[in-house]
Amino acid sequence: KADARKLVTSKWMKTEKNIRRYAKYPSKPQIALYEKVKVNYPDAILEHPINMKERTIWLDIAIPSKKINYEYDGIYWHQDTEADSRRDIALKNLGWKIIRIKGI
Repeated sequence: KADARKLVTSKWMKTEKNIRRYAKYPSKPQIALYEKVKVNYPDAILEHPINMKERTIWLDIAIPSKKINYEYDGIYWHQDTEADSRRDIALKNLGWKIIRIKGI
């Protein structure tokens, strides 16, 4: 599984600018949300990659069969709402529905 993830990792993921490379695991609230989603959608995937031409977008909790993406917006990761909006537009253009859950 780790080898498969390495294959889809974009060049940006390897740069010093990418804080995600320091975060090794999803947050506890994200895992709790995933467990709740998994009850109704057994095919839900935690940290699902979507390969775009210029980069890879990681979905917090994806249900690929329905093209639904649950994003847990914690305080740290989602400070840049403009970047989140651009990301959401890119995913919507691919047919994904985005559901944002605001964290504290």
